[in-house]
Amino acid sequence: AMLLSVVQTYSVVERVSTAFLVLKVLSIFAAILVVRPDWAAALAGLLTPALPDYQPWVAGRYPEVAERAAFFHVAVFIGVVGGGVQDYVGYVGLMREKKWGASGQEGGALPLDAASIGRARRWLRAPLFDVAVSFASVLVMPGSFMILGAAVLHPRMEVPTDQDLYSKQAQFLALVHPWLVNVYKAGIFFAIFGAIYGTFEVYARSAYEPLRAVFPRRPWAFGRVRLWVTLYSGLGALLLLWTGLKAVAIVKVTSPFSGVLGGGLWCLAMLWVDRTQMPGPYRMGRGLVVLTLAAGVAMAAIGAYTTFVNWFGG
Repeated sequence: AMLLSVVQTYSVVERVSTAFLVLKVLSIFAAILVVRPDWAAALAGLLTPALPDYQPWVAGRYPEVAERAAFFHVAVFIGVVGGGVQDYVGYVGLMREKKWGASGQEGGALPLDAASIGRARRWLRAPLFDVAVSFASVLVMPGSFMILGAAVLHPRMEVPTDQDLYSKQAQFLALVHPWLVNVYKAGIFFAIFGAIYGTFEVYARSAYEPLRAVFPRRPWAFGRVRLWVTLYSGLGALLLLWTGLKAVAIVKVTSPFSGVLGGGLWCLAMLWVDRTQMPGPYRMGRGLVVLTLAAGVAMAAIGAYTTFVNWFGG
């Protein structure tokens, strides 16, 4: 993945990542259909979310899970599946790469004539569609794993742990038919490799965008920034693996800060930029402002809570 990231172009990343997304969704769906979960219960849980109490066996078999409130684990998961603030910074760079709207222009005031404003509103359809598809995928993939866990792991009183995050589900599917293990492994491969493959490109943009904004007079070559970021991210990740640090332990520390708290502050920062940097006709509508504000405050509060629990316990 590191080698591909250094030599590839964004258009290749976009197409390959889309293919990975389709393959992993199909693979996980195939596993779910074989398990035949309680679809009525899944739909009810989606439409009427609730936070149930731990089953009695959780404290006995998995005390490290039960020692934290259920809401803490949910808050951590929100930061994991939704991405971190670094991803959203990188997304700005990807929009610039695609030359979407003003992000594809270098400097200059936005025109205020009616034709330009109308064209700008039409431009919004592209990122709207892109974000809608992305977050629909964010909903579908974790939801699929939750359904799989509820249908397969819960009756057996099993919880994925640091040492065994993915293989338990594959073992249980083997009880239905041995070949299904390959289906599940394919889904896991596409899920993990697809995420790693796209992450290097996004993180390179996450570094490139602030650098060119903070040091505008210095010429920044994206290819060089991408090389160093890829080496840092890839080799750093390998080092973490070789040191034996637990994946779940790392996520519990990084997810609340970058994913939830950082995402909430990013929402609030967007509102500030919208009001201070954008001409009136280009600003968000009142409804979007209210939704962004609500999301920002809620995520920042949840991130602050989980970060406090990580540092001081509770």
